[in-house]
Amino acid sequence: FDFGTYTFLSDYLPWASGDGMEHRNSSVLSDTQPLSTGMMDNFSTVAHEFFHSWNVERMRPKALEPFDFSQANMSGELWLAEGFTSYYGELTIRRAGFLTDDEFAGSLSGEVNAVVNGTGRRYYSAVDMSRQAPFVDAAQSIDPQNRLNTFISYYTFGEVVALGLDLTLRSRFSAVTLDDFMRAMWRKFGKTEKPYTLSDVRLTLGEVTHDQGFADDYFNRYISGREVPDYQALLGTVGFLLRKTRPGAAWLGDGTFSAAGGRVTLSTSARVGQPIYLAGLERGDVITTLDGRSIMTSFDLDSVTAKHQPGDAVEITFQSRGTQVTSRLIFAENPRVELVTAESGGTAVTPGALEARRRWLASKAGAAGAPR
Repeated sequence: FDFGTYTFLSDYLPWASGDGMEHRNSSVLSDTQPLSTGMMDNFSTVAHEFFHSWNVERMRPKALEPFDFSQANMSGELWLAEGFTSYYGELTIRRAGFLTDDEFAGSLSGEVNAVVNGTGRRYYSAVDMSRQAPFVDAAQSIDPQNRLNTFISYYTFGEVVALGLDLTLRSRFSAVTLDDFMRAMWRKFGKTEKPYTLSDVRLTLGEVTHDQGFADDYFNRYISGREVPDYQALLGTVGFLLRKTRPGAAWLGDGTFSAAGGRVTLSTSARVGQPIYLAGLERGDVITTLDGRSIMTSFDLDSVTAKHQPGDAVEITFQSRGTQVTSRLIFAENPRVELVTAESGGTAVTPGALEARRRWLASKAGAAGAPR
């Protein structure tokens, strides 16, 4: 640090808004929760912003420079700048012993689910999502938009990319991890403060693995492309389970329904490919009947759904822009997933998987020969 210290300016007040903003030698933190009741949530922000003192404040994407606060600086590297920081924020807390393995798994569940099942991945990659920052990061849309279908936060996308790359490196190469990649990035672009490009990141991954073909393929498929690695298999190498939260349960889709005055309205965009979307519903439509039953409350909707199995087809009627529509809705299985330790999920864990988990999650402090 320029003056030998790093300072946190923490404002935990009932009227504050939750946020964190990194600077070169300090971070500003704010939240409505005091430390007595919200320590871990606040601690997560502390870890994230502190990691930024290296990743972004010194190791910076070239697209962000020169700084010009009169216009947007579009960057395709925010999946690394923000997403990898989110990954290491939680990983650091686990390595420091403030989270159990199950708690750490739980902290990743929402992010993995958002990327694996997110409709936005149909349209944009992690790089593409990064370039949307000028339109979503503190920007406000007056007109209705469809970002529920087209956008996944580059924080979230990048965190899941980091998880996949870390576990891929650990399972494919005998002595290479994401830590090694980040150290190499630090030596080349952090200590020197030479801004990096996407090409620099790809080439550095090739240098660390001594396999540029692997690095190119990984970038093309999972970072510049829209594929996801096999997270279920990768997580299995460290004794974690990626499983469906409601296997076999019928499901309408992830839309939000609001009930008022005897009317149930779809208040968000219908997600592409999901049952209510395929049935033709869109935001603002009012469901009148489902499988012959009048729908007047959210309970009515849930009650009908609970009586069915994935694959069942029923008639649905709804009002759309003043017109009564009759359509066919086919229930699907709820695809939502969660991440748990294998032992919590009742599955045997091999000694090799437990050792791989230990090497991944154990503290590196004081380890003999630990790189600086």
